[in-house]
Amino acid sequence: MTENLPKKKIMVRRVTSPVRSRAVEETASQVSSWEDSPLDLPEPKQAISLRVDRDVLEFFKSGGKGYQTRMNAVLRAYMKSQKR
Repeated sequence: MTENLPKKKIMVRRVTSPVRSRAVEETASQVSSWEDSPLDLPEPKQAISLRVDRDVLEFFKSGGKGYQTRMNAVLRAYMKSQKR
């Protein structure tokens, strides 16, 4: 079922690199249906129990929501640097 909704401008954000991103403005009529878009699902994370120093945990938590994601990003960066 497709309703005739008024055309609205939406912002589509395309990330070209972890450091740089570019916003592209398109009208809703130009964006393909979500049903036709492929899903790029991330691999599930592995739940672990990890002991870290209190000050390390406080540092990451002080950045707000998403501290575990930031910790994972730091570990991934270290891992990549060691593979070179």
